Amino acid sequence: MNENPTVFKSTNSETTSKTRRKIPQLLGVFMFLLVGLFSLSFVEAKDFESTLKDLGNKSRSKIKKAIKDLGDQGNSAALPALEALKDNRLRVSKDNGALIILNESGDEGREALSDKQVDLKSLNLRKPRINNSVRRVLSSTIGKLQLQSSDPSIRLAAAEQLLKKFSSGLVELVQKALDKETNDEIREVFFLVLAKAELNSVDKKKRLQSLKIIKEFGSNDFKSDLERLLIKNEKGEFLEGDPEIRDSAKKALSSIETRQFFINQIANLFYGMSLGSILLLAALGLAITFGLMGVINMAHGEMLMIGAYSTF
Repeated sequence: MNENPTVFKSTNSETTSKTRRKIPQLLGVFMFLLVGLFSLSFVEAKDFESTLKDLGNKSRSKIKKAIKDLGDQGNSAALPALEALKDNRLRVSKDNGALIILNESGDEGREALSDKQVDLKSLNLRKPRINNSVRRVLSSTIGKLQLQSSDPSIRLAAAEQLLKKFSSGLVELVQKALDKETNDEIREVFFLVLAKAELNSVDKKKRLQSLKIIKEFGSNDFKSDLERLLIKNEKGEFLEGDPEIRDSAKKALSSIETRQFFINQIANLFYGMSLGSILLLAALGLAITFGLMGVINMAHGEMLMIGAYSTF
């Protein structure tokens, strides 16, 4: 079968021409998306700065709203200012409204937005006024942003803090954080936080699942929660009516106590070896010193060392 080269040449020419016509269109779409992306980032940055500045507002209701908005924005850059507000280290410039974060001793300060060090003596500052209602929202927002931090150590500290002081309103937030978390140590703490929250759930399956997690990962911190499920009234009847829940609680409690027993034994072993080694070195030193001084002879030194080694 003979093919006409002229036909192929014409087809290739048309394809090349179409491709060339599409290149400016594709470049236009790319530039449009790029400009849109930068515009969106610019708007978000301005919105963040405006919201952060409201932490120094004279109105408590506006401060409270600003805290909530910062939590919704999910920008962990707000954490230093929020933590400073909680610790009474945040100040507001009366001249331009800039937020100043003081150090622990209160003798140095930095701008919240630029992180530039400032001369406190040259500034006219005031304290933002907050009450208990604002503090509650503040603590919740700080915890929320810490859970979303890119720093694993901050996320771990936030998770451990939740385990000590848990709020039922944070269950959904912890679940979302758990779904995104890749660090095994942090995931384990998240599991325990959710287990503690669901221990008193009306859903039996959730309670059994939480007891299973506590049995596997739990520490002495859960002993009081488990012992409550095994309390009896004056008639000798269990306050927890479900025998399956009680049985799971007993197993979890037993698992925690067994794990703690082995931890204590290992700690005692290291403590004993450490103390014994000190006694051994002391006996060696005394045997040599007293031997050289002529206070004891070789036999006495040997007995001293045998006693020290036996103690070790």
